[in-house]
Amino acid sequence: MDHFNSKVNGIRKQIELETYTNTIADACSPSLPLPTLESFNTVNHQDLHLVSVITQMKTTTCALDPIPTKQSLKLIIHLIHNIINASLSSGSVPESFKIAVIKPLLKKSSADPNLLKHY
Repeated sequence: MDHFNSKVNGIRKQIELETYTNTIADACSPSLPLPTLESFNTVNHQDLHLVSVITQMKTTTCALDPIPTKQSLKLIIHLIHNIINASLSSGSVPESFKIAVIKPLLKKSSADPNLLKHY
Protein backbone atom coordinates (compact mmCIF):
# COMPACT_ATOMS: atom_id res chain seq x y z
CA MET A 1 0.00 0.00 0.00
CA ASP A 2 2.93 2.34 0.66
CA HIS A 3 3.88 2.04 -3.01
CA PHE A 4 0.48 3.32 -4.15
CA ASN A 5 0.42 6.02 -1.48
CA SER A 6 3.82 7.30 -2.60
CA LYS A 7 2.66 7.35 -6.24
CA VAL A 8 -0.49 9.29 -5.33
CA ASN A 9 1.52 11.73 -3.21
CA GLY A 10 3.96 12.24 -6.10
CA ILE A 11 1.11 12.98 -8.48
CA ARG A 12 -0.43 15.42 -5.99
CA LYS A 13 2.90 17.26 -5.60
CA GLN A 14 3.24 17.48 -9.40
CA ILE A 15 -0.29 18.87 -9.70
CA GLU A 16 0.41 21.41 -6.94
CA LEU A 17 3.64 22.46 -8.69
CA GLU A 18 1.89 22.82 -12.05
CA THR A 19 -0.94 24.79 -10.44
CA TYR A 20 1.56 27.09 -8.70
CA THR A 21 3.56 27.55 -11.92
CA ASN A 22 0.40 28.25 -13.93
CA THR A 23 -0.79 30.73 -11.31
CA ILE A 24 2.48 32.66 -11.55
CA ALA A 25 2.39 32.54 -15.36
CA ASP A 26 -1.22 33.75 -15.35
CA ALA A 27 -0.32 36.63 -13.03
CA CYS A 28 2.52 37.71 -15.31
CA SER A 29 0.64 37.46 -18.60
CA PRO A 30 -1.69 40.14 -19.90
CA SER A 31 -5.24 39.66 -18.82
CA LEU A 32 -7.41 38.25 -21.60
CA PRO A 33 -11.13 37.70 -21.28
CA LEU A 34 -11.93 34.03 -20.79
CA PRO A 35 -14.49 32.57 -23.15
CA THR A 36 -17.76 31.72 -21.48
CA LEU A 37 -20.35 29.20 -22.46
CA GLU A 38 -23.83 30.52 -21.82
CA SER A 39 -25.76 27.51 -23.08
CA PHE A 40 -25.50 24.19 -24.90
CA ASN A 41 -27.30 23.04 -27.99
CA THR A 42 -29.11 19.79 -27.44
CA VAL A 43 -28.20 16.75 -29.50
CA ASN A 44 -30.49 16.02 -32.43
CA HIS A 45 -31.81 12.45 -32.55
CA GLN A 46 -31.10 12.40 -36.29
CA ASP A 47 -27.47 13.48 -35.80
CA LEU A 48 -25.18 10.65 -36.87
CA HIS A 49 -22.12 12.23 -35.22
CA LEU A 50 -22.91 10.62 -31.86
CA VAL A 51 -23.26 7.20 -33.49
CA SER A 52 -19.92 7.76 -35.22
CA VAL A 53 -18.22 8.75 -31.95
CA ILE A 54 -19.57 5.71 -30.10
CA THR A 55 -18.67 3.25 -32.85
CA GLN A 56 -15.10 4.61 -33.01
CA MET A 57 -14.55 4.25 -29.25
CA LYS A 58 -12.30 1.50 -27.94
CA THR A 59 -14.38 -1.51 -26.95
CA THR A 60 -14.05 -2.08 -23.21
CA THR A 61 -16.23 -3.64 -20.60
CA CYS A 62 -16.90 -2.65 -17.03
CA ALA A 63 -18.73 -4.37 -14.19
CA LEU A 64 -20.95 -1.27 -14.00
CA ASP A 65 -22.06 -1.48 -17.64
CA PRO A 66 -25.44 -3.23 -17.70
CA ILE A 67 -25.38 -3.79 -21.47
CA PRO A 68 -22.70 -3.67 -24.18
CA THR A 69 -23.23 -0.31 -25.89
CA LYS A 70 -21.93 -1.01 -29.39
CA GLN A 71 -23.84 -4.26 -29.85
CA SER A 72 -27.16 -2.66 -28.89
CA LEU A 73 -26.52 0.85 -30.20
CA LYS A 74 -29.46 0.88 -32.62
CA LEU A 75 -31.82 -0.01 -29.78
CA ILE A 76 -30.52 2.52 -27.25
CA ILE A 77 -29.26 5.49 -29.28
CA HIS A 78 -32.44 7.49 -28.56
CA LEU A 79 -31.93 6.87 -24.82
CA ILE A 80 -28.32 8.05 -25.06
CA HIS A 81 -29.49 11.21 -26.82
CA ASN A 82 -32.08 11.82 -24.09
CA ILE A 83 -29.50 11.36 -21.31
CA ILE A 84 -27.05 13.75 -23.00
CA ASN A 85 -29.76 16.36 -23.62
CA ALA A 86 -31.06 16.12 -20.05
CA SER A 87 -27.53 16.51 -18.71
CA LEU A 88 -26.82 19.53 -20.95
CA SER A 89 -30.17 21.13 -20.14
CA SER A 90 -29.94 20.65 -16.38
CA GLY A 91 -26.19 21.21 -16.06
CA SER A 92 -25.80 18.03 -14.04
CA VAL A 93 -24.63 14.47 -14.50
CA PRO A 94 -26.48 11.51 -12.95
CA GLU A 95 -24.74 10.25 -9.79
CA SER A 96 -24.59 6.73 -11.22
CA PHE A 97 -22.34 8.07 -14.02
CA LYS A 98 -19.83 9.29 -11.43
CA ILE A 99 -19.07 5.81 -10.07
CA ALA A 100 -16.11 3.84 -11.39
CA VAL A 101 -14.49 0.47 -10.85
CA ILE A 102 -10.73 0.81 -10.63
CA LYS A 103 -8.78 -2.36 -11.28
CA PRO A 104 -4.98 -2.14 -11.15
CA LEU A 105 -3.31 -3.86 -14.10
CA LEU A 106 0.14 -5.41 -14.23
CA LYS A 107 2.57 -3.37 -16.35
CA LYS A 108 3.86 -6.61 -17.87
CA SER A 109 2.15 -10.00 -17.90
CA SER A 110 5.40 -11.65 -16.81
CA ALA A 111 5.73 -9.39 -13.73
CA ASP A 112 5.28 -10.72 -10.21
CA PRO A 113 1.71 -9.82 -9.16
CA ASN A 114 2.72 -9.88 -5.49
CA LEU A 115 4.92 -6.79 -5.93
CA LEU A 116 2.88 -3.61 -5.99
CA LYS A 117 5.52 -1.75 -8.01
CA HIS A 118 4.61 -3.93 -11.00
CA TYR A 119 1.18 -2.27 -11.26
